[in-house]
Amino acid sequence: FELYSQRLFQIDKDVAFDKLAKKTAGYSGSDLYDVVQAVHLKIVREVFLSGDEENLNVKLRSITKDDFYDVISRRKPSVYKKSLVLYEKWFNKLKAL
Repeated sequence: FELYSQRLFQIDKDVAFDKLAKKTAGYSGSDLYDVVQAVHLKIVREVFLSGDEENLNVKLRSITKDDFYDVISRRKPSVYKKSLVLYEKWFNKLKAL
């Protein structure tokens, strides 16, 4: 999460990336990127819905843990657990990806 969130707007101090990581166990890197992107779009969408989109000096609010949890509640992992188990077995047997 930290890697993908570096370019985001201000992130609130209540965001604990270690807790987000635990909550998204089994998500692929691409899934995590999608979550971060969806949070970003959520904040931008709020500006457009407020009618202040033409104000180039608009101050965007900080991203909170609730923003992440909201998106995570709707975004499930793209890789099935059964597939992860098969990949793990394959890797352990062949030592290759």
